[in-house]
Amino acid sequence: MKRLICLLMCLTLLFGAAVLAQAGGTVTQNGADQLEEESQFPFLAETDELAVNVRKSTSTKSGKVGRLERGTLMTVLAAEINGQGEVWYRVELADGMQGYIRSDLLVKADEAAIEEAAVQAERKTTKSSSSGSGQYIGNKNTKKFHRPSCHTLPKQSNRVYFKSREKAVSSGYVPCKNCNP
Repeated sequence: MKRLICLLMCLTLLFGAAVLAQAGGTVTQNGADQLEEESQFPFLAETDELAVNVRKSTSTKSGKVGRLERGTLMTVLAAEINGQGEVWYRVELADGMQGYIRSDLLVKADEAAIEEAAVQAERKTTKSSSSGSGQYIGNKNTKKFHRPSCHTLPKQSNRVYFKSREKAVSSGYVPCKNCNP
């Protein structure tokens, strides 16, 4: 069984090398190993260095399309190997910008980073979609209601949404003292 798995892995690597060779790329053993490890695309990654340039193509000589600070989350869409045998990731940022980053400058995002990014995206969405519209967010557990911009919003699973302050009060909720003094 182990031999069969090993044979299948070798065939997969050889097939991948042949495809890349046809496309004009070269494969080093390091590059092939890294491509095999990250074969589940897309996945979330974050920058591991102090600052990272996002490039137009798979070369440090290519023009910059952006610069990212440490910890910036992005979606890795694919991997490509350039003429020097380096593995580059094609990435997409939260704002939709796409470009290339050398693979050794990124790490897979851990669960905490992914959760924090989801919370931040939720807050931005809630704030932009309801700012000025009179919506309020109630907490099922505490029976308090908040403005969408409040820093003490409840977890998504504990939220109840109200169209107006009056609806929240008539449903038995009291105002949060931080955002509704």
